Amino acid sequence: MKLDDINALVDALRMSDRERKRLFGQADCFETTVSVPSASIMCEVATVTDSPIRRSEYNGVAFLSCRYRGYEFNCISGEVA
Repeated sequence: MKLDDINALVDALRMSDRERKRLFGQADCFETTVSVPSASIMCEVATVTDSPIRRSEYNGVAFLSCRYRGYEFNCISGEVA
């Protein structure tokens, strides 16, 4: 995974957000969460973006997330032991 790839994804998301706003006229329709399929990919995203991973727990399930350029990348990492 490369930082350029993540930046391209964020740029595409921002373009999509602008088009939704233009079409629907809503300022609050921005999607700022990117679901990542696995904890290992989440670690790669955090490493290449130099962003700290936050870990939280809810109902016995661990969630991992990091923020980069206004977007939150997150994943469910599994059950808490």
